[in-house]
Amino acid sequence: MKRIVLCVCVGVILFQLVFMCTLHYFYSGAITRIVPATLRNSTTSPRECWPTTTFCGDILSEPSWIAIDHRNSKFVFSAFYDPVSNIIIIVGLNSRFNGGVCQIWYTSDNMTFLAKEESGIELYRTLPETHGRRYSAVLYRCTSKSKKKPAFISFVETDRFISKGLLVKSIEIPKRYKHRFTVCLMPLHNNFNDSYALVQWIELNLILGADKFRVYNHSSSQSIKTILDMYSGRNITEVVQWSIPVTDVHYFGQVAALQDCLYQNKADSEFIVNLDLDEYIVPRVEHIDTWSDLIANSPAEAFLFRNTFFVANSREHNYSEKAIAQQLRLSTLLMTRHEPKIWSHTLRSKYIARTSKARSLMIHDVPWDAIGVQAERVQSDRAMVFHFQHAASEPNNGTTYIIDETVRKKYGEMLIRNVQRAWNRILRG
Repeated sequence: MKRIVLCVCVGVILFQLVFMCTLHYFYSGAITRIVPATLRNSTTSPRECWPTTTFCGDILSEPSWIAIDHRNSKFVFSAFYDPVSNIIIIVGLNSRFNGGVCQIWYTSDNMTFLAKEESGIELYRTLPETHGRRYSAVLYRCTSKSKKKPAFISFVETDRFISKGLLVKSIEIPKRYKHRFTVCLMPLHNNFNDSYALVQWIELNLILGADKFRVYNHSSSQSIKTILDMYSGRNITEVVQWSIPVTDVHYFGQVAALQDCLYQNKADSEFIVNLDLDEYIVPRVEHIDTWSDLIANSPAEAFLFRNTFFVANSREHNYSEKAIAQQLRLSTLLMTRHEPKIWSHTLRSKYIARTSKARSLMIHDVPWDAIGVQAERVQSDRAMVFHFQHAASEPNNGTTYIIDETVRKKYGEMLIRNVQRAWNRILRG
């Protein structure tokens, strides 16, 4: 009997040695703190899963908000692996940081092979613009030793709290990007339903140079869904359901959405552009019509544009396409007067940022410490953010407003034609 027990023990030890050698061969790198692991269904008790090597939760197929502690003080949405620094960067929210453990999971393509690595969760970047709210957008960091991309990541606080698993996306810079300019649209909210504004915004930005839009949707109407479905079917938009789990956060978590848009596009798009639905970065120089023309031959990592507000024209009579522009509600063609004030850079400004260099983004700026240098501050005579406030009208206060027909003259005919074509597609279903 003793010999049988001894043989069994030796056999187990040999199996473990062979398995760890297989792990080492599979990852071709350091296996520090990586151990064999198994999957189990989500009904298993958390106490059976921690600190063992069994993953018992659900693995989410898309980025989603999940809590990573029992106090709901920390939430995460998406996770990204940086192969240069061997860290996993996680987009999240934080009200009180009290540590935690990352469980980094590695698997073969057919999910028959699984290993786990553990690392402390750290605050990588705390982002300002909280506006006095309880939760702030943050980037968390977990350090990997394996030098390989994880399959997914989960989080452990205690033996009573284990999170679901988030898939991890690599942000390795490609040899060739899928897209040149991806526009990030911050969360649609309050059952947003301005269909005309959305179609105009997409079509004019396509003319200016956009080739992809990442739209964050917190709450919008069925008509907006119909429009976005049409554009998604043409591979122009991708819609992110932004079911943010807290209300005490600035503007539906806009800053967190910007970080997700940046990291989601690091491996896909050369530049990202941050704009709201009533904003457009418009080149003002003759013979420069697109963003590509505007930034051609510039080595800058980001471009910052000053803002001016346009107001409704109460005395517009001489525009030959006024009737069709009114029918399609093209504010960019109907509003040609803007306030004398041109806002300073970083105040109301928006930007184009190179994804390969930026580490974080803010609403109106790309901070110098996020790209290693200061963003290029584009002069207003070259390009500006044209901000069309739909409710704004020209006040009768003696102010002399500036006439600027750049959009009408450069893009008017094409915009009307493209918007008409878009509505035909939408109405045909």
